[in-house]
Amino acid sequence: MINYRMGVFSMKSKLILLISLLFVLTFLGCEQTEDVKNNTNQADLKSFIDSVDLPYNFSIDFDPSEVKTVDSAKIYSGAYLDFDHDVVIDTLLEGEVTATENYAEGIQYQAETENQTEYLWIYDGGESFGIESPVNGGISYGVHLEEDFLFDKQFTVIENTPGPPDNITQEYGYDLKGNYKSFVDLDFMPYEQAQTEVESILATLGFPTIEVAETYSLDLETMTHHYDLYLEADGSKDSFNWSKEDEAYLFFFRQTIDDIPLTNKLWPSVAITHSEAFAYTSLNVIYAEDGKIDLRANNFLEIGDMISEESLLSGADALDQLIDHYSEVLLSNKTKLSSMELSYVAIYKGNEKYELIPAWIFELAEEHETTTFDDDEEFIYLDEYEYHVINAVTGERITEASDIN
Repeated sequence: MINYRMGVFSMKSKLILLISLLFVLTFLGCEQTEDVKNNTNQADLKSFIDSVDLPYNFSIDFDPSEVKTVDSAKIYSGAYLDFDHDVVIDTLLEGEVTATENYAEGIQYQAETENQTEYLWIYDGGESFGIESPVNGGISYGVHLEEDFLFDKQFTVIENTPGPPDNITQEYGYDLKGNYKSFVDLDFMPYEQAQTEVESILATLGFPTIEVAETYSLDLETMTHHYDLYLEADGSKDSFNWSKEDEAYLFFFRQTIDDIPLTNKLWPSVAITHSEAFAYTSLNVIYAEDGKIDLRANNFLEIGDMISEESLLSGADALDQLIDHYSEVLLSNKTKLSSMELSYVAIYKGNEKYELIPAWIFELAEEHETTTFDDDEEFIYLDEYEYHVINAVTGERITEASDIN
């Protein structure tokens, strides 16, 4: 009898324990579901994009599988990179230096050969001129032949800046980069060989670790087609003759830090001050037959001490914050998210020092209706590009590249 009652008591105890356990598990399950819902770290970027509700007039127009991310990254100090003048002169100038001039940007070296004049600027932030200049951490080299610089004609038929096309390029198309192929061989030299030779020159000059951000093979057929569009848009008489000798490779490089790019995009969304006049690094190189080259670089940084190593906001979390932002904004025009990328941004801290911070950079294109009056009134749609930048450590939006008031 006693054993029976004990058995009944044990069964009741087990039942109560089971019910209690189920209740706890259900509660924990609900709590975990809520955590997963609120923490998109648990989902990859593609899954998040497939499931999220987008604001009115907002669309996503990039391949999420191409977005690279890491779990953590380091924050560094940084300062403008100083180039060794003797090394740069010996590497780039073919002729002997015949003149030097001090400018606000830095020192200009001029060299002469039989049929050309070379111009080389080494930027120093105005130090040699005795003033403070925002132009620093870079080099500019070009060759002048008769009345024009060597690659002036090529720069009429392709934009010499990285990133999306401006309004004029979209409207007339004569310098649209997207019409050229990338990584395609030209007759004078295979693409890979050209890239290797250019990167060897840049390494000799003292540039830090870089990568190709964009590259274009300037073939004769596309250049002449663009030039026809240019003449049509400009109304000028034909002044350039074109041949296979004009073919060239155009490279847009950017600095990298721990395999993460230092952005080459003008990303601040507020008025740019003197201290952050160039809140991006850029390196544009055009390379042609017989080693002819044109080089323009700005704002390269020497990486200093590591400040800290931090866990990073996932791409899905960062995109969720961006979508929340645009959910609170009435978008009167169609707006597409054309790209997102984990990059470093340089924040000015005063005394010529920078802090290099990992950030999610979103490129957005807002469609605008424009009227042209060339012949008949015509309505066209052009994209206005802007950037939304989120600190990948804190999750806060960054709108300017300076902490100095």
